[in-house]
Amino acid sequence: MAVAGEVRPSQLMFTFGIGATLDLPEVSALVMGLDYWNRDLCRPIIEHRLLAAVQRIVGSQVQELRLPPVQEEENDSRGVPAVPFPRWMRCSVCGAMAPLERGIFEKREPLYKPVHFVHAHCTRMKNPQTPPRAIPVRFLLACPDGHLSDVPWNEFIHDGLPCPHPELHMNEFGITGDVSDIIVSCKACGKKKPLSALVAGLRAKEPLFPCSGLHPHLRQCDLSPCTARPQLINLGASNLWFPQTTSVLSIPDEESSLLSIIRAHWADLADVDDEAMVRYLARPGRIEALADFSTDDVLRTIEAERSLQGQPVLQTPDDIKLPEWEIFSGQRQINVSRKLEIVSIPAPAGFEDSFENSMQVPRLSEVRAMYGFTRISTQQELDLGIISEQHVAPLTREAPTWLPAYESYGEGIFLRLREDRLQSWEQLPAVQKHDRAFFLAHKAWRKSRRFQDTDAGYPGLRFVLLHSLAHALMQQITLDCGYTAASVRERLYCRTPDMPGGPMAGILLYTAATDSEGTLGGLVSLGNPETLGRYLEQALENMRICTSDPLCAERKPEADGRVIQGAACHACLFAPETSCECGNRYLDRNVLVETFAQRPSGLAFWK
Repeated sequence: MAVAGEVRPSQLMFTFGIGATLDLPEVSALVMGLDYWNRDLCRPIIEHRLLAAVQRIVGSQVQELRLPPVQEEENDSRGVPAVPFPRWMRCSVCGAMAPLERGIFEKREPLYKPVHFVHAHCTRMKNPQTPPRAIPVRFLLACPDGHLSDVPWNEFIHDGLPCPHPELHMNEFGITGDVSDIIVSCKACGKKKPLSALVAGLRAKEPLFPCSGLHPHLRQCDLSPCTARPQLINLGASNLWFPQTTSVLSIPDEESSLLSIIRAHWADLADVDDEAMVRYLARPGRIEALADFSTDDVLRTIEAERSLQGQPVLQTPDDIKLPEWEIFSGQRQINVSRKLEIVSIPAPAGFEDSFENSMQVPRLSEVRAMYGFTRISTQQELDLGIISEQHVAPLTREAPTWLPAYESYGEGIFLRLREDRLQSWEQLPAVQKHDRAFFLAHKAWRKSRRFQDTDAGYPGLRFVLLHSLAHALMQQITLDCGYTAASVRERLYCRTPDMPGGPMAGILLYTAATDSEGTLGGLVSLGNPETLGRYLEQALENMRICTSDPLCAERKPEADGRVIQGAACHACLFAPETSCECGNRYLDRNVLVETFAQRPSGLAFWK
């Protein structure tokens, strides 16, 4: 199999994962599902809390997480399988278009050049030795249920009627790229239509074409017909693919060193049941650490872990963050390790009445697993249970037994609000009124998306405060820490006192890289009390006025369900998708400080 391009492991989670299209040097390709991956080339990664989280979402049949295959040598052909997609190609000179299966376009695999397709019989080529390149047709059909397919061009041009020998061409007139300037024609029968006719047909009360129900990454269609309305979408559009992932921060193991060794090499030890095999694996060059233990202890521990591996380990979404909160809040002590290192520091200078002691996190490890993806619209959730199952496209034909994951190392800063100060603020009449407005907007938003329980998942105004503070501080510290805004992420810890494990009120701002050495310390260096206090003061001051005021400051949570935020926009609080846990929802500058339109209001946490 030829190597067509390269992607980083992290890109398989955020940009070019299973079911996504990627632009290679000469062709467009689609990453295939796990059924086509070589599982043996994917190294297992042990993270039981994350495994429990994906079992709760996908099912208890998921038994392991594995890293994507990594090219170990220059000529190593191992990798992630991908196929050319869209299947319809177009000559870059004459405009002829046809599916690859028809054979009009020839595949070329030069020794030192990328794989590409050419139109060897182009009637307008100038030099037969260098036939014109074929490029993908840049229009696809996608639906909100995760289906994707080529446009049925023959049916579109011929209105569903047969044409004995169709010869389709696509020509663009003008320089705007408007759909009315793109003409699709058939040279055999003379029929032609502008692409605008296709757009209008798909928007009609009865759409021109039903959804195909195709999952091209699985090479199969759903058994039941898809009732969703297909939409015309550009190849490479930002809403063509949204990953559904979940992550945990690794916590140093508390179990015995033998159990840690067995879990780290579980793929090799899962079937071991005799002493001879244990002695063989303990030889130099294999799992040498087993030599420090008796064979009886090794077999006994393997058997105990085997019985545990066969059981579903289900947790609620909040249970994922509970152990992390216990560590960051000082309720639980850990030893310094390559997975996690924390340093307690005083509260930010000038904000001692608002914050508890903070934490510098010079070293952390994040493990992220992908369990599906969506198209057209993303539903980044506060709670892992609010995603409608029918909108999440699967990674395998049958229920998966393993899922792709990756580990990254980085650094961060943890801030914790004072609970007494927070509870006093929550009792204010203006705060309770604003909380009600957000709840109604949340309820309407879920109703508009046809969720059955419209009240579920509302995080409360405490979350809005923490979330808005995290975004304001992220924007301020990225000016000096050396990382881009898209590189710094938030992790929110929020529970009211009446919730199990509560109360919680903390934010972790962190950055991570797939390099085993992690990041360079630019973020954690800003965590000393004086520096952090200065950044907090600047961040809050910047929130008082937005360049979109007074329109931004006057915006309130809308009861019609269109948006779930107050005074927040791209000019003040919105952050890149990779940084925000919940899609830039539940944000409001008014809960932080008194703004242009809310002065005085009794709502702001900081006056």
